[in-house]
Amino acid sequence: MTFIILILILGMYFQDSAGQVTVIQTPTEKHVQNGQTVALTCKTSSAIGRQSDGACKNCFSWYLQKPGEAPKLVVYYINTLHTGTPSRFRGNGADHGTDFSLTISGVQTEDTGDYYCMAINWISNSWVWTFGGGTKLLLAGPTLKPSVSLLPPSSLQISGGSAALLCLLSSYSPQGAQVSWTLDGSEVTEGVVTSAESEQNGRYSRSSVLTLSKARWEAERSMSAKRSLASNEETRSGRRVGGSSEDLEKCNTAAALDSCESCLTQDTQIRLIFRREQRSLEKHQHCERLTETLVERGLMRSSSMCYFADILLSLFPACFAEGQDATAAVAAVLLASALVTTPR
Repeated sequence: MTFIILILILGMYFQDSAGQVTVIQTPTEKHVQNGQTVALTCKTSSAIGRQSDGACKNCFSWYLQKPGEAPKLVVYYINTLHTGTPSRFRGNGADHGTDFSLTISGVQTEDTGDYYCMAINWISNSWVWTFGGGTKLLLAGPTLKPSVSLLPPSSLQISGGSAALLCLLSSYSPQGAQVSWTLDGSEVTEGVVTSAESEQNGRYSRSSVLTLSKARWEAERSMSAKRSLASNEETRSGRRVGGSSEDLEKCNTAAALDSCESCLTQDTQIRLIFRREQRSLEKHQHCERLTETLVERGLMRSSSMCYFADILLSLFPACFAEGQDATAAVAAVLLASALVTTPR
């Protein structure tokens, strides 16, 4: 967990506390049910404040940080609620004490995140600020496996000298899913960017992008993205794919589409829909209407997603701003529209 310290504010007072004050925060991770009561604890190796004159006798605080946001003060002076903190939060501990806790009665979805405690001690004639290691509070619920989609790079992107593979996880619960990439059986971390989890109606989504050079993309035999969620794991592999031009030409007209759909693969059906809609819609309607059509026909699912970015970019360049990466654009559309929801 990452904690952003407001160094500009504390920097003039902060002293190196290595080997001087230790703050042990437990647990490191906690899964709770909605409405359940939970207690987070912190123990300091030295009593807070300065005992000689009682200064800063209650200088102990709790902070909450959510993904992609700066930490926010929740409780200060051991048990004083900061403005905006709900009454279900309660801080506990004694002046000049070493043992502290934060209790949340009736946990709500908005209470999830990383909690950090902070103690202020008088050490060697200096004030020392020390943070705990953090506790990740997660809301437990029915376990829902994510829908996993792996999109290869578009041909246009590869021609530019790089290849970005996109893995999408959506509609899963509880939060905490991790994504790892492997190339030919070996895990890789270089060139990987994974988004923070987003939540909507108790279900979570996240994406991960692996960027390779064109040479490495062409040299690799296989690539996969693996997601882990609780005790379940799943690996989704991607392969360089080609078109279905022969089947496509057999059903090249809008009138023939319905009669041919049953005998064609999903990927060929997508190409047929794209071709038909290209003739009948204005440019500004393409993206929205094409997506609606695919959803209506039940074709927008992970088994056919591999073709989506490449086809959409080649047939409808007007859908994207000049220079926009097709893979990233498609990912944004899919996540925003909650379209990748078909369970595997």
